Amino acid sequence: MPVIRALSKVAKQALLAPACGCQPLTVAIRYIGFSPRQVTSGSDASFHSVSFSETDHPKVLITGGLGQLGVGLAKLLRKRFGKNNVILSDIRKPPSNVFHSGPFIYSDILDYKNLREIVVNNRITWLVHYSALLSAVGEANVPLARAVNITGLHNILDIAA
Repeated sequence: MPVIRALSKVAKQALLAPACGCQPLTVAIRYIGFSPRQVTSGSDASFHSVSFSETDHPKVLITGGLGQLGVGLAKLLRKRFGKNNVILSDIRKPPSNVFHSGPFIYSDILDYKNLREIVVNNRITWLVHYSALLSAVGEANVPLARAVNITGLHNILDIAA
């Protein structure tokens, strides 16, 4: 659990930095186990917990990584755990500076199969879910907002379970 405390501390520092003027937020972080086997498109492998040494760095996937919080959190986590241990994912093309700052994977949280393959194949141990449609876009397209905000969250929770 020291690893989770460390991530919680880093996330709180990122969210409460004086420059952002943010109100205190609750950050929910869940450790997930991973399978040492690779998952292919037709495979139906299930997840199994594997021991996680405190000296190893976690592999972090940040969904919605190009949003307001993802890039900043990735920068902090990459400093702490290494550039290649933090993967940003989003459905948008990243700007050049973000693309060259570390791993980026195009991923739609509505594509459960692809998301699951990313988690297993990259041996993701921490999953930070920032993908969402916020009010202005969500109000303009309610069915899409419902799909992304509810079905997408269900996909993430199912993969993290």
